[in-house]
Amino acid sequence: MAPSRLRQGVLTALFLALSASACERTDRSVDGVPVSGDQGSATDPSTEVLAVLDRYLRAVESRDSATIRSLYVGDGRFVWIEDGMVRYRSADDVLEGLTAFPVEMPMRTTLTNPVVVRVGDNGAHAHTEFTTSIGEGGSGFSFGGVMSFFLESGPEGWRIVGGHVSSPRAR
Repeated sequence: MAPSRLRQGVLTALFLALSASACERTDRSVDGVPVSGDQGSATDPSTEVLAVLDRYLRAVESRDSATIRSLYVGDGRFVWIEDGMVRYRSADDVLEGLTAFPVEMPMRTTLTNPVVVRVGDNGAHAHTEFTTSIGEGGSGFSFGGVMSFFLESGPEGWRIVGGHVSSPRAR
């Protein structure tokens, strides 16, 4: 696979492999203080938003296209940015990217120190450090960085409106 194609595949995996029936949040606090204050309060969306992200990650790992599709806004506003460009604009784009990885190829993402902040009456911004592992054994690889999600709460619950992923690069 050519380096640029491999990099695009890895970044696609990064977004899609926010994986895991075994998705782990290793810490729900920053310096011992719970993220976003009182978890589960009427004004703090942290518990609900993190549950949506966990559900999404499990759906990606199991390649559950119906659940993946249900967790994005479907009205044309969705946008995902990586490598300094818009990479995806719809759930269909995301699902197409996921086809680059065989179902038998395990993907697992560990989220660390997630932070969720309410934005207005119906929105939330979540950001987290992550490590993603793809494959197993000698053919497997891992990478990490930071990702963010913008979500909106509506009649059907929280939905992903957009996000961004960034991995460190040598400068």
